[in-house]
Amino acid sequence: MKIGTLTTGDTIHTIIKLNYLPQYLYFVAATALKGLQVNVSGDGIICNLDENGIKAVSGIRRYGAVANSYMVPLANGFVPNKVVEIDFTNSAAQTPDIYGFSLQKADSYIWSSVETVLASSGKVFQDFAHLAVLAMGATDLLTIGFEDGHVQDVADVELLGSYTLYSNEVDSYCVDNLDFAIVYVKLVPAADRKVCVTRFVPVGTFA
Repeated sequence: MKIGTLTTGDTIHTIIKLNYLPQYLYFVAATALKGLQVNVSGDGIICNLDENGIKAVSGIRRYGAVANSYMVPLANGFVPNKVVEIDFTNSAAQTPDIYGFSLQKADSYIWSSVETVLASSGKVFQDFAHLAVLAMGATDLLTIGFEDGHVQDVADVELLGSYTLYSNEVDSYCVDNLDFAIVYVKLVPAADRKVCVTRFVPVGTFA
């Protein structure tokens, strides 16, 4: 159902308040939004994304898309009786309508946030459902360790290709782990990289 309409203008914030959390946010915007933050009272901020982060999570297990559309997962279903504040940062003279819908009841939030991995420092990611390197270079090193013991070094072009097994996205450096077959991903970037991490967090747990 429609839950609101964004106020027009670059960097203009629109705040939508609800007494529940929908499974998905859906909107069509000709110019990608600059930011999205979702705060669930008592449980904390479950979604804190910039423009590239919004694009990354919008592609999770999405096998097709309406032009200029975005679908951001917030939970694995409908979460009732929660005071929710959703803060959108617009990016242009546009007034996209915002929709929120659910396909089932939830027991977990889908927690998403963007963090920085410093050049040559290296970081290991574990216990994630989805991982997106928001920009990746040919000399970045990425290693995936699987549950069955297999370890694979993955080049940037390989990551683009392998992700199409899970999503219609063709330009995202992502690792899909919704089946939890991956134990860890190690990223050693040649330059500072922003990474969007998505995890399942039980409802009622501070995110």
